Amino acid sequence: MFGMISIYHFMSFHNNIYETNLARNDVFDFDVENILGYALKKFMERVYKLYFTNKFLNITSINRSQKSVDILTKNFSIHVITSRPF
Repeated sequence: MFGMISIYHFMSFHNNIYETNLARNDVFDFDVENILGYALKKFMERVYKLYFTNKFLNITSINRSQKSVDILTKNFSIHVITSRPF
């Protein structure tokens, strides 16, 4: 659904809003129904709520990641897949 960096932002948001205790060790696969214990539709609704928070809008890129992408594009064709609605 989204990269591992973002899943941790989602977990922090989810813990704060829904009073859960999700931790890194809880991410054992990408089947969110297994991890969270509820349907994908509910997960997507909560992800969309995260998208419009200051916490998400202020996420910064990983240090030097843009430089790494520049290096990779010299030898590879880069394709970005995102679930962001905007």
